[in-house]
Amino acid sequence: MKTEDIIKRLDGLKLSSQKVELAVLQDIEKILDKANSQRKQLDTRLRKLAGEYNELQTPYNIAFQKANTAENQAKDLGAFDAAKLFFNRGSEAKDFSKEVGKKGQKLKAIS
Repeated sequence: MKTEDIIKRLDGLKLSSQKVELAVLQDIEKILDKANSQRKQLDTRLRKLAGEYNELQTPYNIAFQKANTAENQAKDLGAFDAAKLFFNRGSEAKDFSKEVGKKGQKLKAIS
């Protein structure tokens, strides 16, 4: 085999190698683009979910305030069984308000 033929073959191998490298790089780029797109969508959903958890505190706080008012009124009327019921429901609302607030903050921190 002549030197010129060998050089042509080597040049052909270099071009083929470059084509393979480019094809692999394009495959990697497609995979990364898809993964990044999915990650961004999940991050958006996570931020939305964090906001929804934080918004959920409002009805729990309203329930707590109403239960607290009702408890005091029931005590004033001497209806201690009803006061206990209102106290328990108010405590539940307060606990859930704190819980959803903490979850909302955790989700916000990781998004």
